[in-house]
Amino acid sequence: MIGVLALQGAFEAHARSLAALGHEVTFVRSARALEACDGLVLPGGESTVHLKLLERERLVAPLAWYVASGRPVLATCAGLILAALTVERLNPAVYTCAELNNEEYSPHLKMANVNDYVVTGEHNAFLLAQAALNCGMTAVFSELLTHRYGNSFYRCDVPPAWVGRTFFDLLVHVKQKHEAILIGVRAPGQPMRVNPPSHTFAAGDQVVLIALKNVEL
Repeated sequence: MIGVLALQGAFEAHARSLAALGHEVTFVRSARALEACDGLVLPGGESTVHLKLLERERLVAPLAWYVASGRPVLATCAGLILAALTVERLNPAVYTCAELNNEEYSPHLKMANVNDYVVTGEHNAFLLAQAALNCGMTAVFSELLTHRYGNSFYRCDVPPAWVGRTFFDLLVHVKQKHEAILIGVRAPGQPMRVNPPSHTFAAGDQVVLIALKNVEL
């Protein structure tokens, strides 16, 4: 049984599509109906209205537990915001990342406390432009952005022994000892900084490396 959250938005269109694929569909408007579902669809609509209706129907907590249960959840448009909000409310420490086709929708994800997002259309255009301007760059992108072969990106915690040392010190160290390249650093609660002109490591910092395998600092 596939449930479609049916408080507001395009729930009927989603239900028709699922039925056309041969699925048994039910509209979800209560915690009891939600619990009976083997999978759930969170359709698009207006996110603020969705949230108010969830609170009115006392569905915020049941929806959070459903998402966390590991059962399949498909979220589209405003439904993605609902999914992110339920996860964040259940455990704010969970790292959430979403895909966008248009940067204009990023404020909605920030409202839902999504930690990061990828704008696929924008990145595709950037990759194409770089390939046109810089011959051979596609091979670099292919190697770094896939795990098929060669170097990849790795994120590592900065160990206590490196607290108080500089970004340049670690850059030299990882190249000499691990044949890796240090490219960025992220302090707790801060955005990633790529190739910072100066940085002294503190407790909780993380770094990003380009390497052939994961590196133990």
